[in-house]
Amino acid sequence: MLVDGSQLPTGQRAQRQRRGPAAAAGAGLVAAAATRLAAAAPAPRGTRPGRGKEGIASTSRLEQQVVSSRLWEPACQALQPPLPAAVPATFGSLQQYVAAFEPLMLEEAAEGIKAAFEESERAGRGADVEVQIVSSLSSEWHNMRLAAATPEALAALRQLQQDRDCSVVVLSLYIPADAAAAADEEQRATPPPGSRQQQQQQQQQQQRGVLAARVTGLVRWWELEQGAVYVHVRPCCGKHPAEASSPCCKVLQQMQQWMDHPLGSWRLTPSGSIVTSVREFRTLERLRAVHPPLLDFILNPSKQKSDDNSTRASRSSASTEAAQQQPDPAAAAAAAAKELPSEVGSSAFRSYLTEHFDGPQIHAITCAAAHLVQQQQQQQRGSTPEQQDELDEDQQMHDQQEVDPTAAAAAAAAAGQPYVPFTLIQGPPGTGKTHTVLGVLNAWHLTQFQRFFLSLDAAVRELAERGAKLDAEMTSDGFSGWLAPRPRILVCAPSNAAIDELLERILRGTFRDVNGRVYRPDVVRLGSEEALSEEARQVWVEQLCGRLLAHSVASYTAERQEQERQFQLCLRRMHNLTESLQVMQSMLVKERAAAAAPDGADAAAAAATHEQQVLGLVAQLVNEFEQLQKIKQALARLAVLEHLVAGPGSNEWGKRLAALQAAQQQKQQQQHAAHQPGQPPHFNQAEFWRAAFRAAPREVQSDLEMSFVEKAEMVFTTLSSSARDVFSRLVTPFELVLVDEAAQAAEIAALQPLVYGAKAVVMVGDPQQLPATLFSQAAKQLALERSLFERLAEAGCPVNVLTVQYRMHPAIRTFPSAYFYHSQLIDAPSVLQRPRPWFDAAAAAAAGVTTSPAAAPSSSSSVLLPYVVYDVSRGRERFAARGGKSPENELEARMAVALYGEVRRVRAAALAAAAASVAREPPQLRLDVGVITPYRGQRTLLRRLFEQRFGKAVLQEVKIETVDSFQGKQLDIVILSRCMC
Repeated sequence: MLVDGSQLPTGQRAQRQRRGPAAAAGAGLVAAAATRLAAAAPAPRGTRPGRGKEGIASTSRLEQQVVSSRLWEPACQALQPPLPAAVPATFGSLQQYVAAFEPLMLEEAAEGIKAAFEESERAGRGADVEVQIVSSLSSEWHNMRLAAATPEALAALRQLQQDRDCSVVVLSLYIPADAAAAADEEQRATPPPGSRQQQQQQQQQQQRGVLAARVTGLVRWWELEQGAVYVHVRPCCGKHPAEASSPCCKVLQQMQQWMDHPLGSWRLTPSGSIVTSVREFRTLERLRAVHPPLLDFILNPSKQKSDDNSTRASRSSASTEAAQQQPDPAAAAAAAAKELPSEVGSSAFRSYLTEHFDGPQIHAITCAAAHLVQQQQQQQRGSTPEQQDELDEDQQMHDQQEVDPTAAAAAAAAAGQPYVPFTLIQGPPGTGKTHTVLGVLNAWHLTQFQRFFLSLDAAVRELAERGAKLDAEMTSDGFSGWLAPRPRILVCAPSNAAIDELLERILRGTFRDVNGRVYRPDVVRLGSEEALSEEARQVWVEQLCGRLLAHSVASYTAERQEQERQFQLCLRRMHNLTESLQVMQSMLVKERAAAAAPDGADAAAAAATHEQQVLGLVAQLVNEFEQLQKIKQALARLAVLEHLVAGPGSNEWGKRLAALQAAQQQKQQQQHAAHQPGQPPHFNQAEFWRAAFRAAPREVQSDLEMSFVEKAEMVFTTLSSSARDVFSRLVTPFELVLVDEAAQAAEIAALQPLVYGAKAVVMVGDPQQLPATLFSQAAKQLALERSLFERLAEAGCPVNVLTVQYRMHPAIRTFPSAYFYHSQLIDAPSVLQRPRPWFDAAAAAAAGVTTSPAAAPSSSSSVLLPYVVYDVSRGRERFAARGGKSPENELEARMAVALYGEVRRVRAAALAAAAASVAREPPQLRLDVGVITPYRGQRTLLRRLFEQRFGKAVLQEVKIETVDSFQGKQLDIVILSRCMC
């Protein structure tokens, strides 16, 4: 079916062309668009072309199920299969696993669209549009061309185009009330009586009319220079026949009727994005790609347990207990550090760990590093006798380097245990969870790098002893077979903030090598631009690619010539070192032979000197080899750009860059004139690089991204971005995966980074803190928000609990430790020895209480006591009359205002007393205060009341945020408004 304005009678066509700014182009424009739509039959995509973002897979069953009338038609909803009765803790097969999670994921995706739609409706976001074209595609999909109905609607569409979350839209047809009364009620989409959807429709009837039809669609592309947007819809629910009489398919007939006789108006409402849902659904379909032993453990962790594994768990618990109860924390940490892999067992690195980590933290680090010990033992058991002899020699050399024999014993014990690929680390608040994660990553990276470096060093030495021509051997394709893999680690978290916190600390220099010196690993950050910090942008793949794409023909040519020159210089240095090494090696052979004679003392001394020189030459060759690899990577990336930047079409690309640069300069000048008049603007080069990347052809973007991700030693990204297409193209797997804030991710989300060859996984989080965010109440009841961390722990996977807390006052720590953590939390010496802040002392004096820092005051007569609970018994939560979903509690908010007023009064009095009692400059009495609440409605109310009482400046003094946006931050005083109790 193809319906467009050119099929209408002449009078109606002329009338249609007068409607709306987008239709002003006339019938020729509409007919041309219809021709394009009829010729283009690719299935729907949920992204805007030209923005460099990947689309949604056309074959996704999630799209077919969610983007249908089952969202809005009760008759379609009644035919959907029921949700599973429960989600078990263990699964007998992959089929059972998929059958349990698939319907819940479909339900959650549908509810997410509904929630985003309702939020947009409340905010008034959307645009009035006209249906110009509806063309049939395959698989029951239909392509629509929608045009802005008014200039205001066109402006609204332009705003929606800039919204990265606007890939799903809902189209609603509203008709006048009198026409609706005449229509058959059975033929209109009617929500259940009393439902939230019905209440919203009743509120909208006075403004827009009566809802006659509603359908969900995916934005395919924007054509806003002509005032249009193209949307794909699939109205059929899959249960009813695909015919006009079906309740879900009748919307197509209503569109045709509206195009013939426009009655009422169509409203386009943005409804979020299902990119994340589609990625997670893809992961569910790709679970067969997971390493088989890892997948078996995911499905049934309890099946992996045995007597040996129970012994390991017992030893793990005993070691953790010893670390907690050891009277000397340094001794406990030193004992735990002895179990590190041999490659990082140097005294300098162990000293670094014992000085900067406590016992439970080091125990968690060594448990994570034990995966690498097991991998090495498996490789040794599968090696040839000759290779085994070499490995044994390496182990003997290590044994002579101050490595405790208990490490070898622990490794030997571990060799006979079942495969346990997960290490779970639980980090209660203030126990140094992020610090521990950095320790795990440091140990992982350093172990793998040492294995690579030692294998490289050993290969160069052996080839030198054989008299091989080293420069030729080291540049041959077969040389990589001599080497252990480079570090390859994937680090993920549910949010950008969590992943950037880790990345920023690494970039600031938190890793230590075997000599205890600071070093920075090769890292990249992959993901979208939202919320990226400036530090993270320095290693952001999109910016790194854009820097290359910003080359002109001249700068590209100069860069390539320089890299080729450096390549040749490196080869020449390697050749010279090879010749020197061969000469030295031949002299060494003669001197060793002479040293065996009775009068060979002088020859032995000369041999010892030459041996040191040989080692120096080998080290230089290794360094040159590393430099050569970097140059090769740079040349490979330049080769990707060649056809675009310096090829036949380079003039067009140069013009595009010039236009981008001019547009950016104009934009920055306007912004600068508004905010900093009178000063010359500074050109933002990084922003220009990002614009260049987004303007490049998609295949060039993809190849450049691939080159950085493939060669990076550590890749940082969110869980959702770990399902991007670039990862599916990788050749080198990520055998080590760390998921931070793992308890905040639903199970399927945490599986996304595990399909790229993972063999060892560390999951860090705290199930007692915030869970995953879900929209579907039914999915919540069936434990879809339960994290993989929680399920593995429930099935018996050992959990390393960090128990030493460094943040809270002991009085504040007491309740959460007892209620949530079985009284496991203990205060670090730094907490017990910390000088009490001025307001703590003032509180004790005001209450008339004398107390030690380890004991909580017994009185709550002052607002500045360490821990106070106020019962606002008359407070009542309510929802905003305008249809909001987030509650607010005005009396409780006013109580928070009063508490802050008392804090200010006490501080002012303390300042006055200090100024009057001492001749020197009075103290500053610093005080950072925050007010947090679980609900956005309460946050809005709190901000308004604080501003009314103290003025606008108070919002700079007091941080008023929701709980989820505040996590990880530390302040002197926190007022928690529960709102609903």
